[in-house]
Amino acid sequence: MTHYLALVYYLLAPVKTSLQRCIKRQTMKTQYITNNQGKKIAVILPLKSYEKMIDDLDELDAIKAYDKIKAGKTQFIPAQDMFNAIERKRK
Repeated sequence: MTHYLALVYYLLAPVKTSLQRCIKRQTMKTQYITNNQGKKIAVILPLKSYEKMIDDLDELDAIKAYDKIKAGKTQFIPAQDMFNAIERKRK
């Protein structure tokens, strides 16, 4: 489980600012996992807090995607081309 939590921490690191905002909005007891030198390497959160944070991040991603589309920075791909690309990746 320690490896899983460390992996989650690593994967969420790029959105640290967003996570900090989410954490500030919630009252939670946060625990840390440290290495032998005492450096924090992972975090343990209550499950409900973690699920709320993931929901908030999903919403943030949707907002960013909307803003990107609205700004005209998105290139649209025909659906069939996308389906073909997905099928190629599956093989």
